[in-house]
Amino acid sequence: MTGRLEAAIAIRDHILKLMDTEGRWTSGSGIKIRYWARDGFDAFLNTPFNPAPHAKPDTRSYPSYAHAVIAQRTKRPMSYELSLWYGRKVLSIEWQATGEARLISFRRGDWERTLLETIFPRCGPTHEANN
Repeated sequence: MTGRLEAAIAIRDHILKLMDTEGRWTSGSGIKIRYWARDGFDAFLNTPFNPAPHAKPDTRSYPSYAHAVIAQRTKRPMSYELSLWYGRKVLSIEWQATGEARLISFRRGDWERTLLETIFPRCGPTHEANN
């Protein structure tokens, strides 16, 4: 596991705890998703219970053999996906219930310090940055 992936998983775990206590359900693109927001941060959680429309590709809709081959080589989405925004998307991570995780995007920056200093410390003892 890479340092980037480990950092992303730690952030994901903290955001998921916040979603449990402060999150709400919202509708987007015809699906219900879990949503959390605070101090300029927005997080969206997609689960197997509310799959994104792209999760079930219809290969009959590909106009050519080349498109079908490209679709076969594309990694299939994992069961869970978390996107974190801070003005722009700063983190996107997918994972399976088995623990396997894949980092889609992770833009390191000052937002991490803001998250650690302003969001996580105010969460109480169950959300300490050392968890």
